[in-house]
Amino acid sequence: MKKYSILAGVIAAHCASLAFGQTTKNEGVTSAQSSVVAKASSVDAKGYTAEKAIDGNDATWWSPSREEWGTREPTWLEVDLGDEREIGHTFITELTGGGYPHIQDFRIEYKDGETWKCVYEGAEIFGRRVYDFPPVKARVFRIIFHKVLRYPQNINEVQFYAPGKLSEAALAAKRQDAETAKRLEWFKAAKFGMMITWGPYAVAGGEWNGKPVKGIGEWIMRRANDDKGIPVKEYEKMAAKFNPTKFNADAWVQLAVDAGMKYIVAMPKHHDGFAMYHSKVDQYNIFDYTEWKRDPMKELAETCAKKGIKLGFYYSQSQDWHHPFGAGNPLEYPPTNKPIADFSKYLTEKALPQVREILTQYGPVALIWFDTPKNMPAEWAGKFRDTVRSIQPDTLINSRLGPGGYQDYLSRDDNDIPPQARPGAWETAATLNHTWGFKKSDTQWKSPEDLIFKLVDITSKGGNYLLNVGPDAEGVIPQASQDNLRKVGAWLKVNGEAVFGTGSTPFGAELGSLDPVKKNKGGYPLFNANTAWRCTTKPGKLYITLFQWPGAAFELSGVTDKVAKAYFLGDRTKPVTFSQEAGKLVVQLPPQAPDAVASVLCLETSAGR
Repeated sequence: MKKYSILAGVIAAHCASLAFGQTTKNEGVTSAQSSVVAKASSVDAKGYTAEKAIDGNDATWWSPSREEWGTREPTWLEVDLGDEREIGHTFITELTGGGYPHIQDFRIEYKDGETWKCVYEGAEIFGRRVYDFPPVKARVFRIIFHKVLRYPQNINEVQFYAPGKLSEAALAAKRQDAETAKRLEWFKAAKFGMMITWGPYAVAGGEWNGKPVKGIGEWIMRRANDDKGIPVKEYEKMAAKFNPTKFNADAWVQLAVDAGMKYIVAMPKHHDGFAMYHSKVDQYNIFDYTEWKRDPMKELAETCAKKGIKLGFYYSQSQDWHHPFGAGNPLEYPPTNKPIADFSKYLTEKALPQVREILTQYGPVALIWFDTPKNMPAEWAGKFRDTVRSIQPDTLINSRLGPGGYQDYLSRDDNDIPPQARPGAWETAATLNHTWGFKKSDTQWKSPEDLIFKLVDITSKGGNYLLNVGPDAEGVIPQASQDNLRKVGAWLKVNGEAVFGTGSTPFGAELGSLDPVKKNKGGYPLFNANTAWRCTTKPGKLYITLFQWPGAAFELSGVTDKVAKAYFLGDRTKPVTFSQEAGKLVVQLPPQAPDAVASVLCLETSAGR
C-alpha cells in the first residue's frame, strides 16, 4: 500500500483549460464508455449522483446524503470499469468551496474476488490531485472516505489510468507540481512565522460603550451590541481616531527575529474593510482617514528587507463590512439585497484593485493569506489567482481564496493542530492567547513551554506554525507576547537545527493512538495524544526532542539505518553512549535533562554518509 505519496501538482487548475465549470478532456475511464458504471454509498437529495463523478465534467459532482455524512460512517464511491484493466493512477478532483478542505482521510481500493484491497491511503484532496500506486489488474475500484469534516462532500471527477497513460488534465497537474514545489521551497524550510492582526479594532480593545464584547477582538464591529454590531458610521468615527504613535516597524520585525521566526504575515485589510496602508483605491485607509499619515505596510516591508525576513500579507477578499456590496455585514447590508452581480461590483471596485496595490507597492511578497471566502465564485477566485501569478509569480496563495483548487498550501482551521503527520505543505495559524486582534481583558497567554511544544509538534507532523500577535491601539505588541516569544527564540538558538528545514517523523507511534471507544466532538474516534517526545528529520539525521525525561535510557524501535553518532544539540562536544540491534536503539542518558524545557538528541545515521 502506498501512503501519502501525493503529487502536490495537484493543485493544478492553474491552466485556463482546467478552469472550474469547464468540461475538461478526459482520456481516462469515464461514463462516456458505456461499459463503465458508478455507484455510491448514498446520493444527496439534490440528485448529485455517482455518475456525475465520472462524466468528464468538472462542473458536476457526486455528493453523499447529509444523513449518511451525519453518521460519521465511511462513505464510498465505486467504479466498475466493465472489464479487468491494469490501473496505476487515479486522478481525483474536489473543487469544494468555503476555503477549508472537507475530506481528511481516504483510501483507494480495488476488488480482488470478494475482498477489497488498498493501494493508496491519502489525506486532504482539495483541488486536482494525481495519485500513483503500483499497477494492479482489476475491474472494480472504489474510493472510501473515512473522515469528512464538513458537508457537502463533493467529488467532481474520478479518473483511472493505465500506467503512464495520463490525460492532458492529469499531465497538467503533474507539470504544475514542479512550479508549486519551487514556490514552496522556502516555506517548507521556514517552519515558524508571525502573523500580525492590527487595525482600528485595537482602539476598542474588546469593549464597546464601556461594556466587554464577547469573542475575538477584531470581530467587535460584528459582535458588539449583543451581536447586532456597530453601525458603519460609528465604526468610522472610531477608525478616524486611530493614532498609533508608538508604532515601530523595527521593533516588530526584531521581535520576529528574536523569536526565531522566518516570515511575517501583516494585515493590509481585515473584515472591517479598513485598509492599513496608503490605498489609492479607497480613502478608507490609515493614511487618508486618520491624522497619523503613515503607511505601516511600507515601513514593515523596508524593515523586513533589511533584516532578511520574508513578508506576506493577509487580505480579506470576501468579507468587507464597510463596502455596501462586500460580504458579512447583515446589520446594514443584508445578504438578500446583494445578488452575485453586486458582490462582483465590490470585487471589481475594491478587493481586486487593492490586491494589485499590495503586489506592486511593497517589493517581493512572500505570500497572500486570503480568508473566509464567503460568496466567492470560482470564476473570481481564478481572477485573484491570475492577478497574483501575473504580477508576482513566486507569491504563495493559501487555501482560503475560494473554490477552484487554486492554493499552493493548506491553511488549517484556526489553532488546529492535526493529531498525526499530514502530507503536503500546510500551516497552523494560532493565537498567543484567545484573540487575534488586541483585547484588553485577554491575558491568558500560552506559556513558552507550550509554544515550544506546539512548534516542534507541528514541525514533526510536516507543517508550519504561524503565531499571531495583536498590537494595541498605540502600536505596541503586549509585553507578555514579547517575553514569551523571546523565550521561544532563546530555545531555538540552541535547538533550531531540529526545527528549520526538517522533515516529519518517520515513526508515528510517539504521537498517540485512536481511542477504541471514545469519540471527539466531530463524532470520530478520539485521538489520545502522547507528549513525551517528537521526532524531526534531515538527511542522515534524526532529531529526538524529549519533553519528558525518560530516565536512564531512551529506547527507540524501527530505526532502519545504522546510527553512527549520538549527542545533544545543547552540547555537541559530548558524545552519548548507545547500542543498536535489530532495529532497536537504546541511548544511555544522564540523570538530569540538559535543557529545562526540552532536550534535543541528535542521531547521525549511515544514510547521511
